[in-house]
Amino acid sequence: MSQEDEKDIEPVIDKKNKEPEQFGTRKAFKNLPRDLSPDDLNNSGTQKMLLAELERLEIANLKLETKYEEIGNKLEEYKDMYHKCDKDKAVLEKDINHETRNEVLYAFCLTLGSALFGASFSIREATFWWITTLLGLFIMLGGLIYKFKIIK
Repeated sequence: MSQEDEKDIEPVIDKKNKEPEQFGTRKAFKNLPRDLSPDDLNNSGTQKMLLAELERLEIANLKLETKYEEIGNKLEEYKDMYHKCDKDKAVLEKDINHETRNEVLYAFCLTLGSALFGASFSIREATFWWITTLLGLFIMLGGLIYKFKIIK
């Protein structure tokens, strides 16, 4: 690894120490304010070095800000997609519940109507057999009309 590549190595945080351990040439800058006297800071070479480091950090900060904005825009897109899907899910669940209710009512009407219609023929001797026959037919017709006419 060349010296140029070593400069850009990021610090690694040790989980035990919780302090970043730096590799490469940036380790020399770790204690910069403590190692330099005010006279050293007045030196033009030191100032140029600090200005170069400041410029590098500003460029890195700008890159991070643009990346942050891109991620924020993607997050907004995902939020919008989430809310749209959540609304669609709620509508579909409501439709499924409504359809299930309609199917249960249709099946109940057909079953009850058929049972009354069939039972009316076995009780032909009774005086109310024609009432059960008509009631069974009306319930079956009501279920069919409800299923195929009113729902659609």
